[in-house]
Order: sequence, then structure tokens, then C-alpha cells
Amino acid sequence: MKKISGIFFVLLAFLCLTAPAIGTAALITFNLSDAGTGSISFAGGSSSLIGSGIGVSNVVGMGTPLNNEVVVPLDGFTLSFTTGAFDSSTGTFGPGGSILVSNGATDLLSGGFGYAEVVPVGPTFRFVGASFFDTLHPAVLDYFGLGGFAGVYLNGNLNLSFDAAGLPPGAFSSTMVYSGDLSNDISVVPEPGAMVLFGSYLACMTGLGLRRFRV
Repeated sequence: MKKISGIFFVLLAFLCLTAPAIGTAALITFNLSDAGTGSISFAGGSSSLIGSGIGVSNVVGMGTPLNNEVVVPLDGFTLSFTTGAFDSSTGTFGPGGSILVSNGATDLLSGGFGYAEVVPVGPTFRFVGASFFDTLHPAVLDYFGLGGFAGVYLNGNLNLSFDAAGLPPGAFSSTMVYSGDLSNDISVVPEPGAMVLFGSYLACMTGLGLRRFRV
């Protein structure tokens, strides 16, 4: 009996060590074109940062239930955005405005900003970092196996580089827009099979607990 108990303990330990983490996250990313299309401008003072006609080259899902790491080319889609007003006390653009990935007929991503910031990386090289909230087109979500998130507001991040001579609160305008991306982090509910494994995980933890406290 002691030998069987020992083997059972080893199996329980193996299940505990190899049980999957419960709850995963998927990433859907729209990659921006590095062809220099579009423009970014700021009128100065407390106005908004505006981006227009910035090329979007593709969308890809990472860690998605379906079509994981499949890159889907996007033809004719552009990114346009208007942030909230610039706050000179914080040096950032506040909440509000809008962000949109569209070809004029279909909106793949639409929402508004939480905040945005323009950071200098050299004499004229600039970097836009921003957080936003948005919804994704149902077709995009379905393709990556995330149809349950249709109509749900998601958290997103924008990263974009460009050239300009000025910095907020000073005005500037640029058509030298380079590569970047905007992405959504999406929490994914475990598949039924994962829940069965989670049951095994709970059982193994219970078994280990009983063995630990058995007199």
C-alpha cells in the first residue's frame, strides 16, 4: 500500500506542476505602414493631437483561439485619430476624442482616448504613446475566435513614430509618419477542455493537502 501511495503522490505532483494557468490573454494588433503615409499635427496650446490617413498594413492575432499568428493584409485601411485636449500641467493629452481604423465603408476599430503623450527621441524624431478604449468589428473577432467580445469595449495601446520640429505645447505638423502599431489585449475564457484540466488541478491540490495533513 505504501508503494501505491508513493506512486499516487508522484502522479499528483506531476499533475500539479503541469496543470495549465487558468485564464489567458490574446493580443490583436494592427500594424501601421512604414511607407510614411498620412499626417500628424498639433495646433498648439490646449488643442488636440490629430492623425489622418495613416496607412494600416495588416492585422494579426497572438494567442488567439483561431488563426493564431496569421497575418491578414489590409488594403485601403487607414488610421485616423483626434485625442483629448492638451494639458500643459501634465504634458499629456487628456481623455476623449476618437480613434478609427477604416476604409471609408467598414470600421474595423473605433473608440476614444484615455490619454496620449508625444515624447522626443532626438532633435526631430518623435514618438506617440497612447491608451484608448474601443470596439472591434465582429468579423475581426470571429476570424480570431473571439466572437464573444463583439460590442465589448476593450483596452488598447497606440505606438507611432514620426518626424517634427516642434513639441507640445508648441504647434507642429508632419507628413513624415513612420511605422507603429495599435493593439488590444483581450482576456480569453478557457476552453471546456481546459476547465476539465483545471478540475484535475483542484483535485491534485486537494490530494496533496490531504496527504500533507494526514496523521
